[in-house]
Amino acid sequence: MNWGNMMGLHRRLGLQVALLALLFMTGCVDRIDLDAMQPHTESDAPPIYGTQVVGQTFTVTKPNLSGITVLGRQTEAANGPFILHLRQSPTATHDILRATLDSASRRDPATIHWSFPARDTIPGESFYFIIEAPQATEEQPLQLRAVLRDLYRPGQIYVNDQAQTGELAFHAYYSYNF
Repeated sequence: MNWGNMMGLHRRLGLQVALLALLFMTGCVDRIDLDAMQPHTESDAPPIYGTQVVGQTFTVTKPNLSGITVLGRQTEAANGPFILHLRQSPTATHDILRATLDSASRRDPATIHWSFPARDTIPGESFYFIIEAPQATEEQPLQLRAVLRDLYRPGQIYVNDQAQTGELAFHAYYSYNF
């Protein structure tokens, strides 16, 4: 190995060590829960606007639930805010948490991501999230992506709290604490 390659190797190693040190200093990292997701998209979910809401049940497989992402259509037509309600089940009336995202803060029109402080969750625990867009209209709704068949066995899509066949395209996130 020549001297130039050695110096490049040392620089890369130094950068990797610095990144790991920074990671440990922050205390946590959000990771996708590969078992609490349904990434397929083959159709539009029912539109979300006014009082029409769409929800999804899911089961966490890791502790420390810290975020939810849903996939939408490549459009910025809907007006926010976009509100996520996390509940224990579709029959629950009390929010465990509520997270709001302004439409102007969306970085990618095809995804909506809500981050929240890590919840002390237990692997195997089930949840229900509801998404509302109270300022969106029927002409310009929030349009999410879904599948209209049962691919994600632990969950189901809901429209106005009524179970439907299929699932939203979504990902759950959890926090690793160091």
